[in-house]
Amino acid sequence: MSEAVKEVWQRTRKSRKLFLFSDKTGYRIMKKLFPGKTPHWLRHNRITKLHKKIDGKGVSLDDVKSFTGIKSDSTLQRYGMKTKEVIHRVAQVLD
Repeated sequence: MSEAVKEVWQRTRKSRKLFLFSDKTGYRIMKKLFPGKTPHWLRHNRITKLHKKIDGKGVSLDDVKSFTGIKSDSTLQRYGMKTKEVIHRVAQVLD
């Protein structure tokens, strides 16, 4: 699936929407593709994976914000704190 999104993103001109449909339509498509998941789950999943790959890949936090539509750094940082690795690291310190 990520390859399909990547192709759409590469073909989309700057300052244009990636997908030209409403939020409701997007939600319905998401439910058909991933039963039991929500668009928020997909967004969190992608952001978490981007956080893991951001170092040394030429992708900045501003790029991630632009791609996901997130406006604030604090929102993006909250997503990054929910990775299994971070939770495990914090749990070890608390143990």
